[in-house]
Amino acid sequence: MARRAQRVSELLRQELSSIFQTLRDPRLQAIISITRIQTSDDLSHAKVYISVLGSSKQKTEASECLNAASGSVSYTHLRA
Repeated sequence: MARRAQRVSELLRQELSSIFQTLRDPRLQAIISITRIQTSDDLSHAKVYISVLGSSKQKTEASECLNAASGSVSYTHLRA
């Protein structure tokens, strides 16, 4: 990965971590950590890989919650 892509990935990791902490959803009872961020060559897209610490029910609920919030997270990040 190029140096610029690494810097962008690290900035995304920091921003997403702070956004995840501000999400107010009762389904988010598990601990969520970002394990990896994969960016496209032109940095226009990113895949975020997460790890959820909790029961299988909490993992499912956290996944559903994050998928539901993905639009607002994208919008929040683009506005900044």
